[in-house]
Amino acid sequence: IAVIGITDYFTIDGYKKLLTDYLSNDQKMKSLFTPAEISAIKNIAIFPNIEFRLKTIVNGSRINYHIIFSNEVAIEDIEENFLHEIEFVYEGLPFDTPNKRKLKRRNIEEHGRSIKEQQGEFKGSDFTVGCTTAVIDEQQITEILSKHKDKFEGKYIVAIPVDEDLSKISWRGQDHMVRKYFYQVANMFFATNRGTIDMLHWKIILMNLKLLNHVYVVLMPILWIHYAFFPMG
Repeated sequence: IAVIGITDYFTIDGYKKLLTDYLSNDQKMKSLFTPAEISAIKNIAIFPNIEFRLKTIVNGSRINYHIIFSNEVAIEDIEENFLHEIEFVYEGLPFDTPNKRKLKRRNIEEHGRSIKEQQGEFKGSDFTVGCTTAVIDEQQITEILSKHKDKFEGKYIVAIPVDEDLSKISWRGQDHMVRKYFYQVANMFFATNRGTIDMLHWKIILMNLKLLNHVYVVLMPILWIHYAFFPMG
């Protein structure tokens, strides 16, 4: 294993805990692993992978959208200059703009608690329900990252799980531009389907030139990820 992305909805709590409570705690590491195991663990690149549930709906489900930061970006910068500047709709108000809250754990928990009080079918912790029902506008994510270019430029990538709801959108349907847009903005795809993976390989593209109209915008971002964080040698 060379790379691990620690994934959390709307936070980097898991990544922060791993770094501060384990990887940066020599005594803790020595109590859990042998010197050889610690050496191997230290050679694994660890990245924070933040998963967002977007407001865009496809076949009754929300699109998931990932921002993976370089491990060179400070935890405080990710939280204070990115996550805590994002807003989600807490509740709608008649004849007024929606009531929005900053994307902070306390606000997500309050949102989840409110949802559970209104709809008893929701089970789980306040935070879990809050994460399940809160949605984000991807345009806001882009604007915040652009606003803080001095901290984030060249130090993050956008990843899309293409085998989930996006794959259900027909290229010939009215949602064509929805699928195309998310394919275009992604630097990396998450895919488990063998057909999807093969389609993105050079040999398949070269063998079937008819696919170029569909996959060209996909191909370039896929190559970018290798050079951005994982130089090929």
